Amino acid sequence: MHESRQMRFQVPMPRVGAAVRLFCFPHAGGAAASYVGWARALESQSIELAAAQLPGRDGPADEPPCMNLDLLVDMFADAIAPMIDRPYAFFGHSLGALVAFELARGLRDRHAVAPVHLFVSGAFAPQLPADSAPLRFIEGDTAFLEAVAAKYGGVPRIVLEQAGLRAAVVPALRADLALTETYTYRSAPPLVPHLGLRRRRRSGRHVGAARPVARADLRGVFVPPVRRTPFLPEPRPRHASGRRDQPPVPLRLTARKG
Repeated sequence: MHESRQMRFQVPMPRVGAAVRLFCFPHAGGAAASYVGWARALESQSIELAAAQLPGRDGPADEPPCMNLDLLVDMFADAIAPMIDRPYAFFGHSLGALVAFELARGLRDRHAVAPVHLFVSGAFAPQLPADSAPLRFIEGDTAFLEAVAAKYGGVPRIVLEQAGLRAAVVPALRADLALTETYTYRSAPPLVPHLGLRRRRRSGRHVGAARPVARADLRGVFVPPVRRTPFLPEPRPRHASGRRDQPPVPLRLTARKG
């Protein structure tokens, strides 16, 4: 596995001649390993996948999680600079959708080449207000994780039951939730990249709300479901039955002009 500077992006299956590079950003508590299965699923296409690794997980032991979105975006913008030497796209799920959106805006501010697509999943339009009370201040690791599991799912029972695992998981997860719960949308011109949304039923209001932040034709644009991975770094999570998830259907990307 090739890793970019400071392990900000991991490339599970390097493909020197790929026509497109797809940067993927994980959900809160997630890690770059969440997308290893995607890299395998895209093997037959001319796409190289680069998975973002947030600070405070699977990296240097002394690296703390980041609770400042502007700082995080700057980190990723620095790391991605030598990697956007070909058409590229962003995919982000939940927290990753927000990071991908703000990174696209940050790169525009740096006058860098824009992504050809911005795919988002599991997130509201960024200018919409939060729809629930914040979780990051809940006292006690167990109570905090139970609240996260009730709202989002994805917390393995073993993490809830073992104090050592809770201690390893909670700091990064609290930091990630702080990124979303303290986020303040700043008005700016719409992004130019084509915007793809993974839509759910009865989501028309949220789909329409995305129009002010990106110039896009949202009709019939979908991305595959994201398999929520455990907060532990296991790239292909197990079901309760013991069966492992199969990789989702891969994205099909083409470099579009205009």
